[in-house]
Amino acid sequence: VPASFDLVPIGPEPLSLIVGRDHPLGGNPCDLSDCLAHDWVMQPPGTVLRATVERYLLDRGLVLPASVISTGSLMLTLAFVTRTNAVGTMSAAAADFFASGEGGGLPILRLPLAPDLRVSPYGIVTLRDRELTPAARTLRTALSHASRSMVANPG
Repeated sequence: VPASFDLVPIGPEPLSLIVGRDHPLGGNPCDLSDCLAHDWVMQPPGTVLRATVERYLLDRGLVLPASVISTGSLMLTLAFVTRTNAVGTMSAAAADFFASGEGGGLPILRLPLAPDLRVSPYGIVTLRDRELTPAARTLRTALSHASRSMVANPG
C-alpha cells in the first residue's frame, strides 16, 4: 500500500565496468563490444544491476556476454576481476572506493565505457506511521547528507 510509506528520492546509481590492472583492455582504446570477448562477473539473473547491464547491451544492438559468472558478492567479483581477464560490473562508487587507497588500492581499473550506464533512481523508503529507531534515524540522516553531496558533486 503506497500510502503507508514515505519515499525520499536519492537518484540513479552510476555503474562501472571494471577489469584488473593488467587486463588486455585496460590500457588500450576499446569499445563495449570488445568486452564481450571476455568472461563477465555480474550479479545473479533477476537482480536490478544484472537487468540494467543486460538491457544496456541489448539496447545498443550487442549480444549478452557468452560466459557469465553470477555472484552477489563484491569480494568474489573483485577476486575474479583481479585474478582473471574477466570484466566485472559494480557501482561506480564501489569501484572507486576499492581502487582507492581507502578501499585497499586493489589493482582494478574502471573502463572508460558506458558513461550513461546507471541503475534506475532509488530512494529511502520508511513506514509512514512508525517512528524510526535511533540507529535508523542516524542512517537516514547519513544517507540524506551523502545523497545531497552526490547531487552537488556528481561523478
